Amino acid sequence: MVDRGMLVYAHLPLKLVDAIQASTTSMVEQAKALAISLLSGFFGDVALLPDIIFILVISIIAAYFFMAEQEYLLRSFRRMLPPGWAPKLESVGGDVGRAMAGLLRAQLILIAVTCVVGVVGLSVMRMPYALLLGLAFGLTGWVPIVGSGVIILPWAIGALATGHYIVAIKILLLQAVASVIRHSIEPKLLSSNMGLGTFATLFGMYVGVSSIGFFGLLLGPICVIAVRSLIRARMFGDLFRQSEGVVPAAQMVDQTQPKE
Repeated sequence: MVDRGMLVYAHLPLKLVDAIQASTTSMVEQAKALAISLLSGFFGDVALLPDIIFILVISIIAAYFFMAEQEYLLRSFRRMLPPGWAPKLESVGGDVGRAMAGLLRAQLILIAVTCVVGVVGLSVMRMPYALLLGLAFGLTGWVPIVGSGVIILPWAIGALATGHYIVAIKILLLQAVASVIRHSIEPKLLSSNMGLGTFATLFGMYVGVSSIGFFGLLLGPICVIAVRSLIRARMFGDLFRQSEGVVPAAQMVDQTQPKE
């Protein structure tokens, strides 16, 4: 193909011909490197396919037997725990489960509020398809980090590129208003639905996002509830007493019984 191309550009000045040949050679080399990289990645994925199938089959079988023998496994786990720990752990698990249900309920409320803000805002702006765009605006609030910006940012960039500056400003203002409303009511909603105070919720969200990033906003308050439940159940006190070598009360009673 390069030789055929020379019939077209061979009559051009020598420097221009050299530049064209250098650019063509560079493009060919880059295309070759890209093809090799794609093929290497493809064959690497194909080589991992047996392992993926094996892990998938083992996971399905393990999940089936876990569900089939759930009661037996739970009884075995309870027998391995120190005396008195089983009901405490069940209480902690119940608190965490209620917290996760409250988290889901709070997120659904936030999505509903964002949908209402989006539909009302777009209707006021007289945008076409305000209902559908407003619903999409609210539902994308689940997207990590960017949230509703998945829709708003490309829309604003497209409006700016086509010269519709007023439209871009309006939708960016809508995004700003929705973000302020969402972040203003989110701590209160989480605290009321998860059974935490506002300060504890904010503390959990801050520690979570500082530790593991965006998902820490959701997991942080749940961890705070788990730690609070452990403290209420005196799990740490029992653990420290056993680590210090203190004999549990149940064993002391057994030791005081007369031997036959």
